[in-house]
Amino acid sequence: MSLKIIGSGFGRTGIMSMKEALESLGFGSYHHMTEVMENPVQPALWKAIAAGKQVDWAEVFEGYNSQVDWPGAHVWHEISIAFLDAKVIHTERPEDAWWESFNKTIGKFFAVAADLDLPPHIADIFETMIRWLMKEIFGDFTDRNSAIATYRLNN
Repeated sequence: MSLKIIGSGFGRTGIMSMKEALESLGFGSYHHMTEVMENPVQPALWKAIAAGKQVDWAEVFEGYNSQVDWPGAHVWHEISIAFLDAKVIHTERPEDAWWESFNKTIGKFFAVAADLDLPPHIADIFETMIRWLMKEIFGDFTDRNSAIATYRLNN
């Protein structure tokens, strides 16, 4: 199995609707942030990617037909080189609506994640995601202007 669809849009840009559409069109199974938490093979792979190590993208996405959401959306270009026949689909929404949604969900979670009593394997991967996705990509992901500037850059 090889990736056929690569999602380049940030979380909170209609990702769940895209997932449902892809499943309806026969492009399931999909890779999403939930896979990083639920598939025991995934955390080590994404920790290596976050550390800048070379990975076998076929191994990262083994068993998946499509990828949507973070963390894959952050490395969509590298993935597209590894899967040359895959189609890239970019999702976006008006930036103010994106910020409101992001700030109330993903941003809020990451802002308090270190203080939550999470299972150790979940806390570990989210520590990586906070450092890599939130802080390295956004800088201050709690700052509206900084986050929207990063969102614009991705779009």
